[in-house]
Amino acid sequence: MLDNNLRRCKDEFKEFERPDVKCREDLNHLKQKIKKLTDKIDKDCQKISDTTNECEESANLIPKLEKDIPSLQQLLVNEEKILEEIKEANVIDGIYGRMDDLGAIDAKYDVSISTACAGLDYIVVETTATAKPLV
Repeated sequence: MLDNNLRRCKDEFKEFERPDVKCREDLNHLKQKIKKLTDKIDKDCQKISDTTNECEESANLIPKLEKDIPSLQQLLVNEEKILEEIKEANVIDGIYGRMDDLGAIDAKYDVSISTACAGLDYIVVETTATAKPLV
């Protein structure tokens, strides 16, 4: 009788132990998933923080750049005047003018082309010998 009870208890224990082992394995698997997700969240939070900082720096830079626009525009006007004076006085032969002045850009493309082509402010000359005194 005692032997039967012992056998029955062992069987019951095995029946209890199987789900317990499965639950422990599932728990370990879920802990690993949580760890991976936590690491991903930390990385994403850092990316968000970095992007936010870059955005703030850019926002702070805009007023400084806007402040420089009038002086840069004046510098461009001055350079254009000097170039015109040199061309009109024929001090240096072979100056054709700024690239932008030598061709026409349709108004609907003007902003995009002017933004993409920094070379429009380049001065076109006949030869490199003509360019040397201008540099």
